[in-house]
Amino acid sequence: MPVSCNTGSSRRDFGAWYVAVTQPRRESMAIENLRRQNFPTFFPRVPQGAARSRSVALAPLFPGYVFVSFCRETHRWQSINGTVGVRTLLGRESRGPARVPRATMDALFSRCPQGVWDSAVGTLQRGDPVKVVSGPLAGASARFDEFLPRERVRILLQCLGGEVEASCSVASIEEML
Repeated sequence: MPVSCNTGSSRRDFGAWYVAVTQPRRESMAIENLRRQNFPTFFPRVPQGAARSRSVALAPLFPGYVFVSFCRETHRWQSINGTVGVRTLLGRESRGPARVPRATMDALFSRCPQGVWDSAVGTLQRGDPVKVVSGPLAGASARFDEFLPRERVRILLQCLGGEVEASCSVASIEEML
């Protein structure tokens, strides 16, 4: 039975995804050279920089690693290990490169529109009730106000018969159902 891999235009449908280990700080070089060989790549980044800065720098979400897509049965993927900027594909030498589970890639694609990590928690909207689960405000009930730079959120705490504005990390709140 012949094996075929989908070669559609969507980055989710090209083939399986694998991880290439890059040479130190050579991710861009590896991506450029992989793309020249017609291998789709995915290099998620995360905003990094001061909250008051007008421009936000992007840092690698996984420094030293690049996702690359190919079909083991139909593509000449062995050339990836000889690509300038790439050290090796992750996996056991005897079994070949290790495939990244589709669910993992789907989660990364959905959290990284345009290749940049989106720190949004669920579908929080202004006014939604949240609970602070860690940090000095742990246990407090609040209302979500807005997302801030650097993985932070502004919340409105119920305090002394009114609301007090506070900010905390995205990871320290959870949506109340």
